[in-house]
Amino acid sequence: MQKEYIDVDYTEADNQSQSQNENDNNITINTDPLSALISGAFNSVNNLTNAVKEYNICKQQEQTKRTAIKAQMKIEMEKINMQKDAILAYIENHHEEKMAYINHIYSQTNQLLNSACDAVHSAIKIAQESGDFSQVMDLIDKEANLLKICSEFELKQMELLQSTHSPQIENNIAGFLK
Repeated sequence: MQKEYIDVDYTEADNQSQSQNENDNNITINTDPLSALISGAFNSVNNLTNAVKEYNICKQQEQTKRTAIKAQMKIEMEKINMQKDAILAYIENHHEEKMAYINHIYSQTNQLLNSACDAVHSAIKIAQESGDFSQVMDLIDKEANLLKICSEFELKQMELLQSTHSPQIENNIAGFLK
């Protein structure tokens, strides 16, 4: 029979470090099967309670993260709503500025057309007094053309004002009757 040798390295330690190592490593050796069973059951219960504690900690962390995400989402939604309101206000102001400009151009153009009609009408009166009826006929044609242009211009302006002040209702539902 051969003898088996075990090679062991050892170091000497003082009593304080040895007592600390004993506290750090809780190794229990049970030679009695009943105490081993009880020790194993308690270890299982300890492992189960540790797992439940870890689960509760993870659950609480996840709830905290979800709350933070919801708060961030609310902040971003408020930012979007504020930007939307600012853009809508800008669009409304820009539209009003354009309408004021169009009205100004309309009034100037209308004034010029009316003064041109008045000038032609005065020229007709002068031509009637002079007795040149061929010139009167030409001036009456010019006045009629100017009046036609004035009326077309006013109709266009009325259409423009009506389309900008009244909302356009469009319904894309099939079978909708207007």
